[in-house]
Amino acid sequence: MLGMPPPGTTSATDMTPRDRHNALSNTLGESLWGFQMAMVAPATVLTVLLRHYGSGERLIGSVGAIESGAVLLPQVLGVYLFTSRKRRKVHLVLWHVLLMSPMLLVMGVLARGPGGMSPRAVAIALLVCFGWFQTAMGVIVAVWLDWLAHLFGPAIRGRVFGISWCCSALAGTGGALAAGHVLETYPQPLAFSYLYMAASAMTVASMAAFCLMKDPAADAPADSPVAGTTGLLDSFKSSLGDRNFRAFIIGRIIATGGFCIGPFITVLLYVGGGRRLGREHGGIAGRGPDCRLQHRIPRPGADGRHHRPPARRDGGDHCPDGGTGRDARFGREDQLHDGVFRGRAGCRRRLPFPYEHAV
Repeated sequence: MLGMPPPGTTSATDMTPRDRHNALSNTLGESLWGFQMAMVAPATVLTVLLRHYGSGERLIGSVGAIESGAVLLPQVLGVYLFTSRKRRKVHLVLWHVLLMSPMLLVMGVLARGPGGMSPRAVAIALLVCFGWFQTAMGVIVAVWLDWLAHLFGPAIRGRVFGISWCCSALAGTGGALAAGHVLETYPQPLAFSYLYMAASAMTVASMAAFCLMKDPAADAPADSPVAGTTGLLDSFKSSLGDRNFRAFIIGRIIATGGFCIGPFITVLLYVGGGRRLGREHGGIAGRGPDCRLQHRIPRPGADGRHHRPPARRDGGDHCPDGGTGRDARFGREDQLHDGVFRGRAGCRRRLPFPYEHAV
């Protein structure tokens, strides 16, 4: 038939047994990676954790800056650190296991709020570890993609990457749902600690899957050279002459700038239910029905565990006006004392965070 390869031959789009093995290993590794990344997503889990320790708008805004800048800016360094194609797989896996996975483990320890550390110190330490993780990922992301492209020919590369990234996105959905379940089931901040420690373990499991991939360069008798600075600059100049490449760069810059709003959307949704951030203190002010629900925030009991009081519908003694008081942010008599907002209508709103002052 016209367009079909002769009998006994293979098409350029056919996958060899090694290609299929590598594709399956890559899909497994990407799925595990996507699950753990969504389980501790910076724009959601880290943002809520920082709010738990009283972080204000400045520190929360730095999450987006770190997430984008730390990944994009250091990428050129990978060319100079991973010069061997023959040992590239081993070096990339060790980089993840030794420099990235431990940072998630440290964040899990910090999430518990180690004794002697102030809330501000815990929040800053979490951001430093997050910055380390993102920078380490930024150093290798370009080299990593170059390595994967080396394993799959152009005829099958898009198919393999599309399937693996689709599975990674589906696994990420599961990771996000798992994170929500953990945060609802276990008391905070212990729940955050569980999430980061689990993410650290899954990072190692993901790298174990990538170790199964067969790299033909590892069996080559000699190491192939990589492009130097001059070659990189020449390639970049050549790429700038392509209209599609220029459009891609412009679109990527605009998209990256827009994504920085993500953490603030999380804060707004986390406050939720009509609640709003009190800018002066990084706390909470609410209206009507929200005031009636504020006292259901888990409180530490005598046994050290957090307990959620039963719901009340009458507004109770927390809202003498039946929950119809005016927004506490607009009352001149509003004051913050012992983590409680008192508005002009006399409605008391307890902060859902353990620290009343914003960082």
